[in-house]
Amino acid sequence: MKVKIKPIPPLSRIVKEIEVDIPTDEVTVKGLVKQLKSKVENLPFDESGKVKAGYIVLINGVDVRVLYLEDKSLKGDLELVIIPVNHGG
Repeated sequence: MKVKIKPIPPLSRIVKEIEVDIPTDEVTVKGLVKQLKSKVENLPFDESGKVKAGYIVLINGVDVRVLYLEDKSLKGDLELVIIPVNHGG
């Protein structure tokens, strides 16, 4: 599974756009966060895997907080967009 991480400015100064290979075909949101944190620094997730305050995180266009409620399993290639709340307009 490939995960493309797209940080929105000003976060893009500390988290670079990158594509990460995850060695599985299917993963839960929490499992994905755990694997990404071990490969990419400065991602806005706390120790429990929840999105830190001040950020919106989308996976394939859907807010991660919605996916957590469903405890959804993810398949295929993914796009993870990180939007700081202070991103401007």
